[in-house]
Amino acid sequence: MTTKADQRYRTGRRVMLASAALFALSRALYYLPSTSNSELTPAINLLAGGTGIWVWVVAWGAVVALCIRDLFIPTSRLGISSLVAMLVLWGVTYAISYIGTVIAMGWGSREWFTFMTYAGPAGIIFGLLMKVGSLKRKGEDD
Repeated sequence: MTTKADQRYRTGRRVMLASAALFALSRALYYLPSTSNSELTPAINLLAGGTGIWVWVVAWGAVVALCIRDLFIPTSRLGISSLVAMLVLWGVTYAISYIGTVIAMGWGSREWFTFMTYAGPAGIIFGLLMKVGSLKRKGEDD
């Protein structure tokens, strides 16, 4: 028998995974070559140094694939876990880049904002996963 709590959990999981897939897809598409003259930020140059930006396009694409896969496998958390890992990686990279920018050019860089754009959602998602996981084990209907 399916309870209302189980239905809400499944619906919330689907919304979360679909949103995660769309977010990762937007990241992958953002780093594809474009015709504009926009330069990559210092943080992206830091990430791309040695490997090339295509590695990160593929990595974000893998997150998309894992999130879509997890939509059909109700017990897997690979998609959302890989998204959180990528958010943390990019957040740390932007923090390092920000510190380097401040040292090289002084205050005024806005990379701290981009750091929080990645690190903030990573913390929020991780905290929600821990909370939902504990509720699932405890049993909301108890």
